Amino acid sequence: VDVDLATIFNAPVLVDQAARVAETRKMPKRAIVRADRSGRLQLSSGQERVWFLDQLDPGDASYNVPVAIRIEGLLDRGALEEALLQVLRRHEVLRTTVASDEGVARPVVHEVTEVSVPEEDLMAATGVESALVKRLAEEAAMPFDLASDFPIRARLLRVDKDSVVVCLTLSHVAADGWSMGILVRDLLAFYHGAVAGAPQTFRRSRASTSTTRSGSENRNCRAIWGMTSPTGGIVSTLLPSRNFCIPISRVRRFLHAEVAG
Repeated sequence: VDVDLATIFNAPVLVDQAARVAETRKMPKRAIVRADRSGRLQLSSGQERVWFLDQLDPGDASYNVPVAIRIEGLLDRGALEEALLQVLRRHEVLRTTVASDEGVARPVVHEVTEVSVPEEDLMAATGVESALVKRLAEEAAMPFDLASDFPIRARLLRVDKDSVVVCLTLSHVAADGWSMGILVRDLLAFYHGAVAGAPQTFRRSRASTSTTRSGSENRNCRAIWGMTSPTGGIVSTLLPSRNFCIPISRVRRFLHAEVAG
């Protein structure tokens, strides 16, 4: 329910506020319409702030938002690439660059026809889990060029013959901690759809979050997602049970997904 500030002050008693809320619920909901594409698009105020900070300090990765999904079992790489393609098609912010037009930020939405997800083999590394954490940190610390890069990149990190980590990194200009859950949900739904050849359903099973103090201590934000699928096959585990400590000043969020494929 959308209640404006004036309503709260004009009805300071809870019973009166409840009546106003009830009236609001009876009002027809405003339809979400497609943005006008006849003129120049504009960034939101939050996106403009991220772009401005990027202009001040190009190459700074402080506003990267990483997510990692560890999958145990056989991974259909083609289905994953198709799923990521469908995610980009659905969410145009993920295929938008930001141009500078006489010092003014202008979003440019691109069409996308294919997606390639490179794979890196870590199985030969000494200490696979340590190598995994190191590579995830390196990916999270790699900056985006907002003028030329899509604000999302993906990489597969193979840690065992039947275990792979899907590493996603996004720019804060296109995502935040809350929207990462939507991203993972849509990616897994499209993946199962590509594997099964039919749309899949999904549900959020449970979630828990835990944050610790700043400094050298670990920071962790965990969400576990349950998926329903008729095919069976892929089952994911959480990324290493210990918390990750990413050597970047900003708090990082890692969302670990439990997949039933």
